[in-house]
Amino acid sequence: MTSNNPAKDVKKFKENNVNMRILSNDEFQKLYNCSTDSLKAFLLIAVNTGMRPNEIFKLKWKHVDLKQRYINITDSKNGDSRIIPINDVLYDCLNGLKKANEHVLTHIDGNPVKSNKVAFSSALSKSGIEHCRVYDLRHTFASNLVMSGVDIVTVKELMGHKDINMTMRYSHPTPEHKKHAVNRLNFNNFDSTEIQSEAVEKLVIHK
Repeated sequence: MTSNNPAKDVKKFKENNVNMRILSNDEFQKLYNCSTDSLKAFLLIAVNTGMRPNEIFKLKWKHVDLKQRYINITDSKNGDSRIIPINDVLYDCLNGLKKANEHVLTHIDGNPVKSNKVAFSSALSKSGIEHCRVYDLRHTFASNLVMSGVDIVTVKELMGHKDINMTMRYSHPTPEHKKHAVNRLNFNNFDSTEIQSEAVEKLVIHK
């Protein structure tokens, strides 16, 4: 018997089942306080730009314009370039770094930082934060933008995504954000006391 299902030959889309995590402000502060100076700079760049870890490690001062306050990422995952504005927090961070090398992040000896797995793992252990990966800093950046009211298209451009569906994966509101959203509801056009009184009257009548 021949199948008439038109979708039988269509490949199913595999969802990314990796649990992405959003760091709260308190968690980030704890992580920051337990970090080395080099890792602190990495953390601030990550949560204020959404740059991929490898993009941060490869970042050079020639890509940073502190006067115009923007970062030009020219070697991204998708092979495209994008401009990321520098906010006040990131400006202070970058302005305070020593420019002893062409790379933004360097060790004390001036050599560029190529990995921070050990330092990041140590900071997580000291801060007591669990189930967090370096890439979750990028996730935190995107999610915080969305929860702050930034439109998804702008977030997409800042993240360097070609597909808007990729950006949507990062736009998961936290339980605290959902609670705050619901608490913003304020129905001032009715009297709850009156509604309660009507309910009591109906109850008495039925008795």
